[in-house]
Amino acid sequence: MKQEQADGNSEHERLRDECAALREECRALREAAEKDRAARLEAEKLGKSLSEAFASSPEALAVVDAAGRVLLSNPAAERLLGQELARTGQWPFALPVSGQDQEIEVLTPLGGLVVAEVRAWPIRWLEEDALLVSLRDVSESHRMVQALREVREELEARVQERTRELRRANEQLLEEIAERVLTQEELSHSESRYRAILEDQSELICRYLPDGRLSYVNEAYVRYYGKSRADLMDRNFIPDIPAEDLGTVLPLISGLSKEWPVVEFEHRIRMEDGSIRWQRWTHRAIFGQTGELVEYQAVGRDVTKRKQAEDQAQEQRAFLRLIIDSLPNPIFVKDRRGSYVLVNKAMATLYGQSPDEMIGRVGADFNPDGEEIERFRREDADVLDRGTILYIPQKTITDSTGKKRWYTKTKVPLVERDLVLGVAVDVTDLLEAEMERLRLEKRMRQTQKMQALGTLAGGIAHDFNNMIYAILGFTDLSLRRAEDGKLRDYLEQIKSAGLRASELVRQILTFSRQTDQGRTKMRVSLLCKEITKMLTPTLPANVEVELKIETDRDTILGDPIQIHQVLLNLCTNSVHAMRERGGYMEIVLRDGPDGSPPACGEEAQDGCIELLVSDTGVGMDQATMERIFDPFFTTKAQGEGTGMGLSVVHGIVEAHGGTIRVESQPGHGSTFLVRLPRLRAEEECGSPDDSDIPRGCERILFVDDENLLAQMAGEMLAHLGYAVTSMTSAAEALELFKTAPDSFDLVITDQTMPGMTGAEFARAVMAVRPGMPVILITGFSEKLSEEEAWRMGIKSFLLKPVSESQLARAIREAL
Repeated sequence: MKQEQADGNSEHERLRDECAALREECRALREAAEKDRAARLEAEKLGKSLSEAFASSPEALAVVDAAGRVLLSNPAAERLLGQELARTGQWPFALPVSGQDQEIEVLTPLGGLVVAEVRAWPIRWLEEDALLVSLRDVSESHRMVQALREVREELEARVQERTRELRRANEQLLEEIAERVLTQEELSHSESRYRAILEDQSELICRYLPDGRLSYVNEAYVRYYGKSRADLMDRNFIPDIPAEDLGTVLPLISGLSKEWPVVEFEHRIRMEDGSIRWQRWTHRAIFGQTGELVEYQAVGRDVTKRKQAEDQAQEQRAFLRLIIDSLPNPIFVKDRRGSYVLVNKAMATLYGQSPDEMIGRVGADFNPDGEEIERFRREDADVLDRGTILYIPQKTITDSTGKKRWYTKTKVPLVERDLVLGVAVDVTDLLEAEMERLRLEKRMRQTQKMQALGTLAGGIAHDFNNMIYAILGFTDLSLRRAEDGKLRDYLEQIKSAGLRASELVRQILTFSRQTDQGRTKMRVSLLCKEITKMLTPTLPANVEVELKIETDRDTILGDPIQIHQVLLNLCTNSVHAMRERGGYMEIVLRDGPDGSPPACGEEAQDGCIELLVSDTGVGMDQATMERIFDPFFTTKAQGEGTGMGLSVVHGIVEAHGGTIRVESQPGHGSTFLVRLPRLRAEEECGSPDDSDIPRGCERILFVDDENLLAQMAGEMLAHLGYAVTSMTSAAEALELFKTAPDSFDLVITDQTMPGMTGAEFARAVMAVRPGMPVILITGFSEKLSEEEAWRMGIKSFLLKPVSESQLARAIREAL
């Protein structure tokens, strides 16, 4: 019994010891599990960090074994190569050699071709030898930033997957411990690889806290700033950014969130030596599990050279812009649709716009002329389709106000961009100058014709005047002896016809004469009657003319030739206005307003006379009336007028101290009103009484190469009581005079004679007998004027035909 009890006690103690040992073993297992859990959490944290780095790496990364199988790849590699390498399971290129960088061409999924730099590092992956391969797009290295992010995210995903496997293996403690050991080794390798990747990058990589203090920098960052890693760590980089850039940078960084964690920007940085450089950065905000901001990770590069190149390009563009804007010629570039891509200042000014306002718009937005716009479109299409330069001479361009100017254009195709470059040269002034030259040439030719006509008229006038002089002289002689009343009527008709012929010759000479005859006292009424008589036979049958003389005080101091031109021009213009429909023209000469209005100027000594020329023609609008006195302005068809008539009229009237104005309405005719200063009553010229012809008994030597005229003059002077010696040779007459110079009291000579002119004969006579009175008579002479005759000492200068009374008075004045 005792033995059994002793055995029972012994068994109980053994069981108690075994229980104690089991409790100790359980405690040890719990401690080991706690340590393993702590290690697993640490592994999870480290794995998450490595996974984020692997997934976010901007470089394409892949783990490849010796057989070319892809064990792991990041998203950057899939984007670059266009396939998920992990699923295909095979490396698509030749295996790279560790330590030997190489470049390969990769066709992207979008069809683009990029050059990638391939690097390889030997690693241990799950207890196997493998290669960590990176492909870096050297053409756009900033993509590596994104690749780094994706590497990190991939590593985090791997660690999380491994962690879930560890949780499922918690049932067996030994397996959990073994898994922890393997995980620690893998994470250690991953961290080493991650840091190696970051340190080997040429981009600047850093991490910094929300307050701007640096928590990590890679080797490239250290080299760039020329400082040690220790000097850079915990250093705030924000003060190195110029204040004007911080206003942009800080709001971008502070605006990052979990939804929008990434931002890119450029800014300047102040280096240690004081120089300024440009950097481009990609910043990512990193948040904790509870959403709080932990830190920032940034990848950047120096872009100073690029910015300098951009600044230089901008300066070049500004310089080129200054050049084309300084050119006075319009310059433009248009696309195929006609939209302006570039215009210079001259082009924009043409359309009343600024250069910026014209970009992207078409010509129809500024040019109201649709036909011009269509012509421009055809020109542009022709240049682009043919690919050749088009020269367009002298075409109009209408500005925004509707005004047209003439331009010569050159359009050049910019084939590479399917654009048209155009340069226009304003030739309006040149064309107007050329038109002016042509008008002047035409006027010169007309002047030359008039000069030729004057020469011809002068030659004809001399012979005509001699014949008319003879006709009128013999008619007067015949009238003295005619007793039959019917015969006297016939002789009066002959005399009247002779006088009209004489007047016609004088009008021809007046019309063709090119020089002013000087101002004399003249009666405007006589001129009006003369013009009316001259115009009446030439008027169309459907045009009537009426002359109204409403004043008997119409004497002015003027140039008869010029006043004749004024009245003739106004009348011919009125006739022209009525040539199609006919009508009525009225010429009125009347007293001007009382009080010598200022319109007549200071030369108005006794008020004014008014000369009105009115018609019932087509009339004029206001715009035409404003320009009718401009030189070369005309409403007549080509070849019907030079546009100088009214301009000359205006100048003549003003030169005489007068004024001219016009009143007109379309369809109601026109009225021209000319005011001229009138002479005082005592200064007006009176008409001599032809019935009181002075006589004499002196001895006269009469010389004319026309025997008929010499005979007629001899009888006429003899009738007046003079003793006349008539001769037809100036040389013989001179010899006679030399033999007996005191035998004559007066010499009357013709101007145009063979062998010796009248002026030469007169000089010879006055040389023999100084002070000898000489009267010079001529049918026409261009070489000798009345003024020149007076300077020679000639007492009187008469134009044929000379009436008996006119000659008688000249003789008495000379004697």
